[in-house]
Amino acid sequence: MDIDPDTRPAAAGGAALETRADSPVLIVRRSFRAPRELVWRCYTDPAHLVHFWGRGVPPTR
Repeated sequence: MDIDPDTRPAAAGGAALETRADSPVLIVRRSFRAPRELVWRCYTDPAHLVHFWGRGVPPTR
């Protein structure tokens, strides 16, 4: 999955991240210009996840 750096959502900002001490929950709020199903797969499928989550150290593979 190639993403143009000028159009990816991170370039625009506006993300919110929330964790809850009373449960193992991570809440991410952000708008993406992509179908909901694809965004879900990008967060849950390791084949997609390695393209944007945790680039650098530590490695995601």
